[in-house]
Amino acid sequence: MYRVKIDGKLFYDPRMQDYQLTEAKLQQEVNKAGTFAMRIYPQHPLYTLPQKMQSIVIVQQDQAILFRGRVLNENIGFYGDKLLTCEGQLAFLNDSIVRPYQYKGSVAGYLELLINQHNSQVDDARRFAVGNVTVTDPNDYITRAASDYPSTMTELQDKLVKLLGGYLMPRIAGDTVYLDYLADTDVKNLQDVEFGVNLLDLSMILKGQDITTAIIPLGAQQEDDSRLTIKSVNNGLDYVSDPETTAKYGLIYKTIIYDDVTLPENLLRKGREALGEAMHPTQTINVTAADLSAAGYDVQSFRFGRYEKVRSRPHGIDTYMLVSKMTTDLLNPASNKLTLGVTRKSYTEYQFQIQKDQEKEVLDIFIHTKEEMKDIQAETNSGLDEIRNTVQTNYTNATQYADKIVLDALTEYVKTGDLESFKETISTQFQQTAEDFTFNFSRLVEQINTMEGESQSQFAELKKYIRFVNGNIVLGEENNPLILTIRNDRIAFTQAGVEVAYFSNSKMYVKKLEVTEAVTLVNLNITLQPGVALNGNII
Repeated sequence: MYRVKIDGKLFYDPRMQDYQLTEAKLQQEVNKAGTFAMRIYPQHPLYTLPQKMQSIVIVQQDQAILFRGRVLNENIGFYGDKLLTCEGQLAFLNDSIVRPYQYKGSVAGYLELLINQHNSQVDDARRFAVGNVTVTDPNDYITRAASDYPSTMTELQDKLVKLLGGYLMPRIAGDTVYLDYLADTDVKNLQDVEFGVNLLDLSMILKGQDITTAIIPLGAQQEDDSRLTIKSVNNGLDYVSDPETTAKYGLIYKTIIYDDVTLPENLLRKGREALGEAMHPTQTINVTAADLSAAGYDVQSFRFGRYEKVRSRPHGIDTYMLVSKMTTDLLNPASNKLTLGVTRKSYTEYQFQIQKDQEKEVLDIFIHTKEEMKDIQAETNSGLDEIRNTVQTNYTNATQYADKIVLDALTEYVKTGDLESFKETISTQFQQTAEDFTFNFSRLVEQINTMEGESQSQFAELKKYIRFVNGNIVLGEENNPLILTIRNDRIAFTQAGVEVAYFSNSKMYVKKLEVTEAVTLVNLNITLQPGVALNGNII
């Protein structure tokens, strides 16, 4: 369950009628501040509470803090609806500047130098404590300097992240906000993204614009103002290159400066390390996955900044990837989107590996999804093995007959593309020659793929008008002013975020009632409050 607090006061809770939001989306990305946008109406009890650049906003999921930041902008609409845009706490590092300095020492010591300067210029709410630092230089010794008064955030990005890599990750423990600088993280999400289970869409982006085949590493500045090169330890060449990649793309040069490197041997090693990263394209995988925890499954919800296991046989993917970007819709978790990567590999590793028996693998995936049904978990494990053995036996027998094949496959599978688990029985009979068998089997798999695709399309269309939010059924197109909400104890109508009528305990409650034709009242009982007059004609 998601909640929002502003300046320590509860601002959104799905269980409280008055503390509702009509829009609430969280955008997070590694090494960036992130944003949180929410929309409220004048009826909200704390409508005037948020103050730009002052109010501290916290987004929680259960007890975990997903976002901490401040109100940045507000946009007030025609009906008084207020769209509040908030920026994450890394943006606090833009409020301070770094005065001229020269530094030589460890990475952790350098981070502490910058954070101490920042803390001396801001109030308590915007301060950080240096946390875990796992990024290191091979020599554990770096040289840094500045004289142009950059912001602390700019200095961190330019002098640490861009040169050494790693991730700047705020972490809240008690009343203290720590800034961790991590080379990597070993924290994994417990919910997998899997084709045929909760994977709704996947796209893979390969970028070759940053490919480099030759690196010229330059070290510290010397007495004659020239920089250290690798010529003395690299056969007179001032660059390193990869013959295979150069043959493929040609020579593409890039110069990298390492101010803290004073030995040519260390400079050569750094150049080779940089080349190993730069000579391959970057890969980003964009994934739209249904959060099964929002559908009632006993699994952990997706979390930003953790590794995610992604399995999709048709796409040739079975690996852990970092959730480097995430969009979280607090009001509709089923639409959450993940961006996984960025990783660097060779082009050949990115090809979609289609196995010779891919059709059988896709069919197995649909069979395998019956494991996701919690009600028949124990029965499924044994039943699945029996089904696979039957399919394998029939497939093997089919190849042994040249004249005629009679193959009966009776399979139960669970279709989960639309998040509604249900069972369907398929009975298929093949009676063909050996030459025709492969063709018909391919048609069967193609039909299954088509059904899966159509179900996702239909589900996406339904989500526009029917949504499941915090255990309630919400009818009406998203952002429509008039919404019908079905709860356990009432059926309610809301207009512009305000409840105007509801049905509960066999009674209908309406703020204002206008009858345009006629009304028939049986066993009429009218009770008037003191000082209230009844006007009208009874016929």
